[in-house]
Amino acid sequence: MIHQNKDIQEQIMAALEEKAEGGDLEAIFQLGWHYLYGKGVVQNIERGSALLQQAAERGNKKAILLSRQSALKEDRSTPEFSEKMLQDAKNGDPTAQTNFGICCSYGWGVVRDKREAVSWYRRAAENGSTEAMWRLGVCLFSGDGIPEDKERAVGWFQKSAELGNPIAQHNLWFCCQKGFGTKKDLKQALQWLIRSAENGMVQSQYALSRIYESDDNDQKDLAQALKWRMRAAEQNHPEALFDLGICYLKGIGLPASQGDAFKNILAAARCGFDDAQFHLFLFYRDGLGTVQDEKQALHWLKRAAYRGHASAQYHLGCCHLEGGPLKPDSKKAFEWLMRSAKQGVVDAQFRLGMAFARGEGVDQDDQRALAFFSEAAESGHPIAQMFLGIFFLKGIGCPKDPSKGFCWLKKSAEQEHPEAQLRLWAELAELPPGDDQKKRG
Repeated sequence: MIHQNKDIQEQIMAALEEKAEGGDLEAIFQLGWHYLYGKGVVQNIERGSALLQQAAERGNKKAILLSRQSALKEDRSTPEFSEKMLQDAKNGDPTAQTNFGICCSYGWGVVRDKREAVSWYRRAAENGSTEAMWRLGVCLFSGDGIPEDKERAVGWFQKSAELGNPIAQHNLWFCCQKGFGTKKDLKQALQWLIRSAENGMVQSQYALSRIYESDDNDQKDLAQALKWRMRAAEQNHPEALFDLGICYLKGIGLPASQGDAFKNILAAARCGFDDAQFHLFLFYRDGLGTVQDEKQALHWLKRAAYRGHASAQYHLGCCHLEGGPLKPDSKKAFEWLMRSAKQGVVDAQFRLGMAFARGEGVDQDDQRALAFFSEAAESGHPIAQMFLGIFFLKGIGCPKDPSKGFCWLKKSAEQEHPEAQLRLWAELAELPPGDDQKKRG
């Protein structure tokens, strides 16, 4: 498990405290979540619950859901609570019926029973609960506690969506877009997505931004794409924040601003988005929108690498290989480069080829060097192509194959690699007189 740097955590909490004091609704929710679960701060359930209640009373949908679910989980060991909820549910209260269905689904205070959950969702749905309607639809869609029936699922999504439930509207967009349980209808799908986004569903807002910027969309509208991306970013959607940062960095639809780019990408990185964490490494390394800071650059590089970001793994491997912010460690370098290479990073494949060819940090192995050079060369790496050509010409790690050797040298030379061009002419010059076919190749 990777823990956040203490200084960074303190900065995050200080920023949230400041925003919350200023009345920022999302910051109040985020601060409550941190205190409730003790994330980056000493756990304080009382304060966390109070902040979540404050956010919920002001209409934050995530706070409303979390407050209710937290209450359900907190009281799951109290028989009186379960009995009262069950009694309210039996008396026809649709909210109690929905909540008791959730308890049955997750095993909160009662024996976990998916079929029983479906039964209560159905009762609540028939009594007008829009949440129960979409939850019943989800069960039908996936066959969870009830035989799968996507058409009936869409029917319940439709009922809930028409009554204004943004989650149901989002689900209906997905079904209409894919043709699941209903006829594929992209125009209708878009209308449901817009309604969901307008009702505050952050996933719909981000999806809408991607649709409006797509070249495959007949209604491509970059202004609308930016509008919905900014709306999603306001709700701390990690990918929306990251995309917005890139827009500021490149001046796409917005005035170019490295400072604003850094601000948004930092926010996305703090949400755990690995691509943002990798870019934050680049920002701190190169001083883009912030002061150069080798320590912070390495911190974010490690976080991205441990989350599986292929390019971050490559750069971390290079740091271990070359030293600088880290002590040279060929073993760790090899491990990170191997992880990156397995994800298809061409530069990592080439560096591993060189490591095996020279025996740097690993046992010298011409055949494995050949294998990694081959992978990188097939992806167009010019130096890998040159070395692969040399290996085939000299029979290193493989039988000699002049035809393949000249072919790979030529590919490298065609990419204007000067050493490959020199080697190609040198090898051609050594061919016996009259060997025109190879020269022409």
